[in-house]
Parts: sequence; structure tokens; C-alpha cells
Amino acid sequence: MIKPAIGGDLTRVKCYYDSPYGGIVSNWKREAQKLTMEVTIPANSPATVYVPTADAASVMEGGNALDD
Repeated sequence: MIKPAIGGDLTRVKCYYDSPYGGIVSNWKREAQKLTMEVTIPANSPATVYVPTADAASVMEGGNALDD
């Protein structure tokens, strides 16, 4: 489960975990009102990624709207 705890004075986090199935990355950075997340999950591994937003239509993945 990837669920960033955004708040306080933190503006960026870089996290890496070397699991038995491959590397897991959870990085994020906050600039003004924009949050950018970089998440990598090993192939064939289940994961739930929570994206903190009040406007789901504004979420992009790979430069495309998430609902595309």
C-alpha cells in the first residue's frame, strides 16, 4: 500500500525498498498546489496507491488523465 502522508513542512520524500520481488519506489514532491508522485511496483505484485486529492478529475498518469 502506497499512501503518502502529505502535510506540515515536508515538501518532498524519496523512498525505496528492496523487496524479495524487486524494488518499490514511493517518491513525492509538493510545489505550490501541485503534488507529483513517482511510484514503482514490481511486476506481478498487487498494490493500492492512494492519491490525496479533492478533485479526482485532475489526477494524471504518464501525462494522461487517469480516466483515459
